Amino acid sequence: MLAIESALEGWGALSSLERVVTGGSLVPPEIARRWHDRLGVTFSITYGLTEASPVITQSSPSDSLALQVETVGRPLPHVECDVADPITGTTMAIGEQGEVRLRGWQMMAGYYGDERATAAAITDDGWLRTGDLGAMDEDGSVRITGRAKDMIIRGGENLYAAEIEAAIRTIDGVLEAFVVGVPDERYGEVPAAFVRLDAGAALTLETMKEALDGRVARFKVPAHLRVVTELPLTSSGKVQKFKLREQFLAQRVTSA
Repeated sequence: MLAIESALEGWGALSSLERVVTGGSLVPPEIARRWHDRLGVTFSITYGLTEASPVITQSSPSDSLALQVETVGRPLPHVECDVADPITGTTMAIGEQGEVRLRGWQMMAGYYGDERATAAAITDDGWLRTGDLGAMDEDGSVRITGRAKDMIIRGGENLYAAEIEAAIRTIDGVLEAFVVGVPDERYGEVPAAFVRLDAGAALTLETMKEALDGRVARFKVPAHLRVVTELPLTSSGKVQKFKLREQFLAQRVTSA
C-alpha cells in the first residue's frame, strides 16, 4: 500500500474505491487508518500461507474499524485455529502470544518427498505450524505479532521485531521500517533497523532513539540504524530480512 501511495499524485484517482482486500504481508494499522480517514474505505484483511491453500482467517468490512485494521480477522468456516507455545505445543490463553496453528480441510498433506520437513511442520495431532507469532481475542479474531524466526534474543530478553517496527513507523518521515537481529559481543544479539524515509526527511541513530523513548522499552530500541533507498524483495514483494542481515554484516566487515 505504501508503494501505491507513492505512485499516485494525490488521492483523486482513488475516489471511487470503496473496499480494500489485502494479503501477502501485514498492512501497518496506521496506514490502513489513513486510507480509511481520507477515502472512507473499509478493509478485509486476509492471512494465510501456501501450505493452507492459502487463506486461514479474514476480517470483514462490517467489523469495527479496530478489528478491520488491527487484526487479520477470524478463521474461515470449518477451519480450526489456535495459538500455542512454540516449544511445548500447549494452547495459550486468550490474549497471550504464541505460534499460530491451524487444522482444516485446506491444509496440505505434507511436503512432497520430505518427511523430515513435514514432521517439523505438522504435529502428531494434526496441527499445521505457521511459524507466525500471534494472539487470539475473545471473539476469535487473530492478531499477528511477528515471525518466530524474527525473534531477537538480547542478553536473554526476547524481542519481537514487529513491535519495534511498528514503533519506528510512527516517527515522522519514516515510510518503511524493518528490524533484524545482528551479532553483538556483549548481548549476543541486538536489533538493527533498516529504514526508508520520505523525500527530504532525515533520521540518525540518536534522533531515532529519542523518538522511541517511551514508545518501547529502552532495551528494545535498535542499537544500529541503516537508512536505505530500497529494500531486497521477493518476487511477491516481501522484504527478505536475511538479506538485510547479510548487508549489515558485509558493511561491518568492509568498515573493519
